[in-house]
Amino acid sequence: MSLKDLYAKLLSIGHIALIPTLPLQPPFPIGYKPELTYKYHAGNPGHGLETCYAFKKRLLELIKIG
Repeated sequence: MSLKDLYAKLLSIGHIALIPTLPLQPPFPIGYKPELTYKYHAGNPGHGLETCYAFKKRLLELIKIG
């Protein structure tokens, strides 16, 4: 299952929720890509789902609790 599909499934069953964050201000961190956005961080630019540490950390938490 792709991360995108997994994200949609977890969101639909309530195991994750959107995390609103403030938009980043310069100086931007290494790897910042303003053209990439996704819903987990309320659509803020900076990175995609594949490189989101917060989402991956939440996945690991869900795996640990079964």
